[in-house]
Amino acid sequence: MIPTRRALALGVVQGPAELLPVSSSAHIVLIPWLAGWDWDAVDAEVRKSFEVALHAGAAAALIVGQRRLIAEELRAFDLRGATVLALSFVPAALVGYKLERPIERRLGGPRATAFGLLVGAAAMLLADRRPQLRGRGEAGPADGLALGVAQAAALAPGISRNGITLAVAR
Repeated sequence: MIPTRRALALGVVQGPAELLPVSSSAHIVLIPWLAGWDWDAVDAEVRKSFEVALHAGAAAALIVGQRRLIAEELRAFDLRGATVLALSFVPAALVGYKLERPIERRLGGPRATAFGLLVGAAAMLLADRRPQLRGRGEAGPADGLALGVAQAAALAPGISRNGITLAVAR
């Protein structure tokens, strides 16, 4: 069981972290470690379910908060957009299906998470130094696959899905 105060603390950090190009999962690893919580004493499946619930709550809040933008994007959705979207799911789905547990076992600790934060920050720094030559409506199938590879990389703890996707999109 996760104590209410700790769940609340992580939930309070989750919301804003979801909007920033930082790993919203990193705090789930780093806050307990920095606070000295005996996080490993909590059953691994309970921790995983809790993390999924945090992400689901943040996603629901984002959907409600961004409903107008989402509606606008859905109105502009076409075959090109559907192709890019579909291709962006493939790499992450394959990597997640095959490697989710090994990634968690080998890269789930504070040190690997901190390294992932540094990798994500470096990717965003490099992307910000490049000129943006195309608009979002110009993405093609290769861009969709590149975004999918970025999403797959974000399965590593500490690498922000938002940040790495923005970096690759640039």
